[in-house]
Amino acid sequence: MQRYQVNYRLLGMLVAGAIITSGVAYGIWYVQVNNNAENLLTLAEESEASGRLLEARDALEQYVQFREDDTDAQVRLAKLALKVAQESSATTDDIIKARSTLVSTVRTTNDPELRRDLADTYLTHGQFLDALVHLDELLLEDPNDPELLAMRVRALLGSGK
Repeated sequence: MQRYQVNYRLLGMLVAGAIITSGVAYGIWYVQVNNNAENLLTLAEESEASGRLLEARDALEQYVQFREDDTDAQVRLAKLALKVAQESSATTDDIIKARSTLVSTVRTTNDPELRRDLADTYLTHGQFLDALVHLDELLLEDPNDPELLAMRVRALLGSGK
């Protein structure tokens, strides 16, 4: 019976080569993702400037997926999604996407302007109790804002309270 001997030198070189190849592949992937993210942001800006809001929203949405910590881009995406939803050619999916983007962005950034837009969206679609939650939050910061007070009255009347 023949005994086989393990070539430890070859095994070590193969393992080292695999580790180095993995590191290089990760580095290339990281550079490509960053370049792609910057390209998406540029595409979003160009599309928005030329009036192609749907294309701009989709590119900015992909950018935000790559750069989740960019709160300015999140706020911009929420405003852009709301613009798309307010167009006459907006589909139900556009409206749902705008609302969910607004909700998640308000949750992460606590931006008062977006919270006001979200409350207005809720009022427009008859979700008065949801609107009241956000209006009450806004009124804590500015209790004498006449527009907020009028929106709150509208929400109260709509909800039957």
